[in-house]
Amino acid sequence: MVASYLSNKKEDEKDEDEKEENEQSVEHLSPQDLLKRHIKRAKNVRARLREERLQRITRYRSRLRLLLPPAIEQCRNDTAAGN
Repeated sequence: MVASYLSNKKEDEKDEDEKEENEQSVEHLSPQDLLKRHIKRAKNVRARLREERLQRITRYRSRLRLLLPPAIEQCRNDTAAGN
């Protein structure tokens, strides 16, 4: 948890630095270059969000496993309830 917070903080600092550089250099770029930058950034954002979502799924899946009975017991209960 702390490691992810620290890595997010470092990424935020990098993003701020990149924003400052981008603001200065955006004025000199052609529309094609701006589009390429936008696409590259969008891909990075989507990859980061996908990774965060997968980490949340993994974390919640392990918690849910602790709460639910094993699959074998669940099948037995389902067949017993059907009779």
